[in-house]
Amino acid sequence: MGMRLPGGVTDAAGFWDMLINKRSGRCEVPKDRYNAETWYGPGKIGHTPSKYVYFLDNINLANIDSSFWTMAKEEIEAMDPQQRLTLEVVYECLQNAGQNPASFEGRK
Repeated sequence: MGMRLPGGVTDAAGFWDMLINKRSGRCEVPKDRYNAETWYGPGKIGHTPSKYVYFLDNINLANIDSSFWTMAKEEIEAMDPQQRLTLEVVYECLQNAGQNPASFEGRK
C-alpha cells in the first residue's frame, strides 16, 4: 500500500490513525497558497463556495533523484508533478508488498 492523503497521511498507519481518531484532512487555505478571502463568495461566478481545502502536506517534488529513476534530469524536470508523485507512491507500494521494484526494470 502506498499513499499521499490530505492531513499528512503517507502510510497505512497514518491512515488508520486518521480513521480511529476521526480526523479530517480538511483545512483552511494556507495564506502562502492564495488569499482565500479574495476568492470566497458562495453563489458568485468565478468564486469558490468554500474556504476549506484538502491539500497534500510536505510534498517536495523539486527534489527528485534522476539517477535513481534512470531518467535524464531534463525529462524529470519536464514531467507533470502528479506523475512524479505517482512514481514515488508506486515505488513505496511495491516495497510494502514485499516486491523488489528493481525486478520490474525493463518490463512493461
